[in-house]
Amino acid sequence: RKYSNTYHFIDSVGKEVHLDRTLKIFETFATGYIPIGFLNLDYRSLIHWNQYEGFRFGAAAETNEKLAWWFSIGGKVAYGSRDKRLKYGGHLKFNLNYRKDAWLKFKYDNDVVETAGFRFLDKPPITSSEVFRSFLIAEKDIMEEKALELQFHALRYVKINTYLSQAIRLVTSDYRYVVSTPEGEQQVDNFPITETGVLLRYAHKEKILETPRGNRLSLGTSYPVLYANIRVGLPILGGEYEYAKVEAKITKTFVSKSLGDTKIALAGGRADRSLPYPLLYAGIGSYGIFTIESENSFATMRLNEFVSDRFANLYFQQDFGKLLFSRGQFQPGIILATSVGFGQFTYDPNHVNLNQESYEKGYYESGVLFNNLLRHWFIGYGLGVFYRYGPYSLPKTIDNFAFKFTIRFNL
Repeated sequence: RKYSNTYHFIDSVGKEVHLDRTLKIFETFATGYIPIGFLNLDYRSLIHWNQYEGFRFGAAAETNEKLAWWFSIGGKVAYGSRDKRLKYGGHLKFNLNYRKDAWLKFKYDNDVVETAGFRFLDKPPITSSEVFRSFLIAEKDIMEEKALELQFHALRYVKINTYLSQAIRLVTSDYRYVVSTPEGEQQVDNFPITETGVLLRYAHKEKILETPRGNRLSLGTSYPVLYANIRVGLPILGGEYEYAKVEAKITKTFVSKSLGDTKIALAGGRADRSLPYPLLYAGIGSYGIFTIESENSFATMRLNEFVSDRFANLYFQQDFGKLLFSRGQFQPGIILATSVGFGQFTYDPNHVNLNQESYEKGYYESGVLFNNLLRHWFIGYGLGVFYRYGPYSLPKTIDNFAFKFTIRFNL
């Protein structure tokens, strides 16, 4: 009788605060898709904005377990208001272990990607402001890609993605690269690439939430999270560039009752030889005179201002939360941030119209953020400012400042 009353009470409270509906909204928000019958619609694909494409309108969806648990078929289409170009793609995925997110995928993409950009396994979580950097990207390559991917878990906390891809990257700027052909030297703007690689993520004792829809959402870990990539260019299947690239990132949050959260991220990469600009590393900038803040990037560094074939960046944030100021409903979160980076670039006379420099002398910036100045539901809005100093500070003082507005998802 006592347990029956307890369950009745919990059920009544859940109905009173619309708990089921709230959980469904949270799951949709966290996973990025809306289930519609046997389709999962990626709501983020419907409308997006970035400096290169302008408004990007489209749709992306894949079949879910209501059609079949062991395979899914997906596709996407998009159009940019600024670049006036249609993008599209599709994939066939075989689920080898549905609960453990192990699968084999064949995919085709005809889309645009950041020039001299790279990624690690798993996108940043929607709760991280790192996702907002995609709004600011102003230079992209057109890339047609065919790829085979295999993802699985090794041991308990290691996720691995291995792939083989054949792609052609076409630059959209006036950059050219000099290559030797039987007819002599030519300046080219497209780059046939065959690449294989391994992407790894290790999160020791990571807690996982399994949702009613069968999704697995990370609840984080108190240990450091390690990302590592190994990429190898191959002279097969039309690929014209041989290389080896290694990238790594480690993140850690230290929690203290007296100081709040100390967040540290260290990222680096290295290419073993001179390569065309699209295969190098652009500085991870997110500058705008007044733009949205994006963590784990340089707030005062212009997009594609620097280039390197090897780099190391450190991002530090001390999040005091409500510890420094809390008065009634007004409880802003205060963050002190500092970022430092070093990047080297090997001179190559084959680059044409490449005006970026390296930052081997050290790039430095610091700033302060005031989060949650305004709140609406679980979203907090705030303001911040960063200042650039050191060897790469700019002659005009105002140009060294970057003013930011912040968005935090307080889930």
